[in-house]
Amino acid sequence: AIVKDPNAAILWIANPLGSLVRYDLTSNTWETYSFKHLFHSKYDCYSIAQTANGHWWIGTTRGLIHAIPKGGSFDFELMTTEAESTNGLLNNDVATLLTAPNTAHILWIGTKGGGLHRLDTRKMTFTHINSKNGLPNDVLYGILNDDEGNLWMSSNKGIITYYPENGKIRNF
Repeated sequence: AIVKDPNAAILWIANPLGSLVRYDLTSNTWETYSFKHLFHSKYDCYSIAQTANGHWWIGTTRGLIHAIPKGGSFDFELMTTEAESTNGLLNNDVATLLTAPNTAHILWIGTKGGGLHRLDTRKMTFTHINSKNGLPNDVLYGILNDDEGNLWMSSNKGIITYYPENGKIRNF
């Protein structure tokens, strides 16, 4: 997974070798931050996003990695599903991430089996939108937003529009 910093000539790369990489396009230099210790078996990285507080989020096939800036480096935490917990991931296969354009502390998480998750990164609270409350399918592959802040998602059952303002869902 790769994303360009909108404020600088920097690329951020998350890879299945267990690292977050900062590549400076101007100076052609690399900085690597390892999160290998979080995994003991093979996984893939699908997506990467940054929230307003400067934290990075990495979507993998084995959970969501939270990269917390700390003194020129990062502390890494792995967030996974927990039995009996209602405040967390419903599925560890995190396919897509999107920082809400008008509320940069909100992270939208699309999973391959748990539907859509809304994470308030200030309070660290999750809201779940899935087939139990209106999605036609719990497998999401991609999320984009439109100019009004609505979410457009690809799924196994077509294209879905979610309207965060009122909670309505439309399937195409």
